[in-house]
Amino acid sequence: MHPLISCFCLLLGGALLLPQTAVAENTEAALEFFLPDEETAKRLQPTIDQLESESFAEREAASRRLAALPALPGFIRELAVTEARPESRFRLGELLAAFPIEEENERLTAILEQIAKDGTKGLLPSLFRVMAAGVWEPDPVALHSSARATATPTDLALLDGHLRDPSAVLRRLAAAALGGLPAGDSTARLAGLLGDTDQATVLLAATELAARRDLRSLAAFAGLLDAPDFQFRHRCHTVLRGLTQQDFGYDPGADQMDRKGPAAKWRKWAESKGASITGIVPVDFSIVLFNGRNLDGWEVRVGNELQARSEAWEVMAGQLHCVGRAAAKPGDLWTKTRFENYVLNLEYKADEPRADSGIGLLLTKEGEQGQGLSKYLEVQLLPGNGGDIYQIGGVNLEAGGKPITFQQPRLAEVEDRAGVWHPLKLTVRDGTVEVVLDGVVVNRTSKGPRGPGRIVLRNEGSKLTFRKLVLYPLRGAAGAPGNTK
Repeated sequence: MHPLISCFCLLLGGALLLPQTAVAENTEAALEFFLPDEETAKRLQPTIDQLESESFAEREAASRRLAALPALPGFIRELAVTEARPESRFRLGELLAAFPIEEENERLTAILEQIAKDGTKGLLPSLFRVMAAGVWEPDPVALHSSARATATPTDLALLDGHLRDPSAVLRRLAAAALGGLPAGDSTARLAGLLGDTDQATVLLAATELAARRDLRSLAAFAGLLDAPDFQFRHRCHTVLRGLTQQDFGYDPGADQMDRKGPAAKWRKWAESKGASITGIVPVDFSIVLFNGRNLDGWEVRVGNELQARSEAWEVMAGQLHCVGRAAAKPGDLWTKTRFENYVLNLEYKADEPRADSGIGLLLTKEGEQGQGLSKYLEVQLLPGNGGDIYQIGGVNLEAGGKPITFQQPRLAEVEDRAGVWHPLKLTVRDGTVEVVLDGVVVNRTSKGPRGPGRIVLRNEGSKLTFRKLVLYPLRGAAGAPGNTK
């Protein structure tokens, strides 16, 4: 057995998930498994070639040997896509299904988190090699935190080679790593990244400079207020307000024309002689509703009744699964906290063709009918009807200036088929709701309940999966921030 494979088997202890203790003791060895490894590729190539053997028994034996690996090397993942031979392509495709990339990325994320926690130095060249492979997508916060923690001044030549790398992923990694180096080595290099064409690279460089109270960061943040991505705008505006205590009436969730004037005021001020940094970079600019590990922050409800637990929801590989009718104990998930004005971004996947579920919003009062049923708006997730609006409990809503009697069909068509991840953006402000599915505005409602309300993930007996549930507070119409309780 190849020493890297043998080492990783030892780290895994025979399990698919990498134990934190093993990661802590063998961080560098564990990270090496994710590196492009020519020796491993050469060793496994005869087994891969055997997938095309004329003997069915030999083909089956080759598949079993590959399936016995502790994890799937990146080159095999690439080969499963590019392989022209039909039998090999089919069998490699089965391997991909047996080794979900989400689980591999979770393992890599755990390693990166340990590097950041321990401050292990000298691993930056390996991080660049891992990400240059173009296979893995670990959590970016963990990736950048590990780069910042492991970087040393001896890495400057390596970083200089990546500051203009064609890959935006590697330029971002370089920006994060520079943040871990002394100011004399890194400040000028970070400032050079403020003109990068990739907005995420600019954001990282500006954040590192802002932590050093470098005024050049202010103009960079102000320039990103026109970014098409809401999350960028929200973060930049939050950081600007935290650093400067200034406010020019900018709202990251407003329409482009309404943002234009305030954004111009921010840019003019940031470039003026009067610009100054009087605060610090805020830590919290968003609220992660699902942490990828457990159901902290959520409670299980059947109707309006609080339940001790539910078998209807499982957390696996950083994702939240509604297991459907297989669950012995049902229940919806409610956020423990109430939110008023916000943008909620998430991704969902229907795991069966007619998977029925929904996202509940505007749940400001519980059990109002006295029958264990609360009033709220439901955004439908059923494939083919994603984005339809339903009244639950008789909540009062309007669409297009008319009351909704029960259902408001979506206003535009999208291909929201099952088995595919779909991004969903829900904007809630002063009782209004806008639904954006796969980048398309599919519904709008108005005159709903105001005030802080819970968010609901509905369990209607179908199998669905959720991930990346992140909430961004907004101001209300009167300019007040969204409340949480």
